[in-house]
Amino acid sequence: MTTSCPKKYPGLDAVGALHRLYLICPVMDAVASNAMLTGRFTRLQHLKRQIISDITREGMGGLQIVRGGLIASGDVHVMDTLVATRILSRPHTPIRILAANNFSISATDASGRLTNSIFLNSEAMECTSDRLVIRDKEGRLLFSATRDEVLVGARHLTVKGEGGAVFSGSVQTAHVTAPVREALLLESLTRSLEVTAPQGVALESRAGTITASCLHDFTLQSTGGVVSHQHTQ
Repeated sequence: MTTSCPKKYPGLDAVGALHRLYLICPVMDAVASNAMLTGRFTRLQHLKRQIISDITREGMGGLQIVRGGLIASGDVHVMDTLVATRILSRPHTPIRILAANNFSISATDASGRLTNSIFLNSEAMECTSDRLVIRDKEGRLLFSATRDEVLVGARHLTVKGEGGAVFSGSVQTAHVTAPVREALLLESLTRSLEVTAPQGVALESRAGTITASCLHDFTLQSTGGVVSHQHTQ
């Protein structure tokens, strides 16, 4: 803080004016510093009274301490990691979890090692687990996936893509059918196609024809019986 003092005072000589100037400037600096500290102390006291008034026996502000956990009213902002056993919303109130860039949920074992995780960002959703299981509300298995097997527990598996379904290995199923008014095509583009069953294989067209065509020989063979042809009207 700079204070300008007149160089000359009426009735005082130059030496007296300099002494007066040396006395007035430190006093004015002390007054300004005292006023600044007083303002800060007043704001701190107001903030302290506000914090103390928000603290009760049940909690602080919108945060209440109850048996078995905490209840937060309004939005909760987590600046770092949130560790919890359960996260519940109030009855008839939805819960929303928002993240600026990505969101992840992880589970660890007794040793603290990561076992399962779900990672979600603006481009993809990734799930890391040894087994993925989806059940309906009654507990019936709908989908299960492991490294060795993918199991679909639904009554029907429908593929809506125009290109159909592509399998690099074998497919085991009891029934392969096409949608109503759609054709069924089983095709292998580069290798052979084999249909086997321990008791029998039935090919049936209930309202149309069955066509078989090949580039080379067409062979019908029976190792333990006969090859018969029946025509019915």
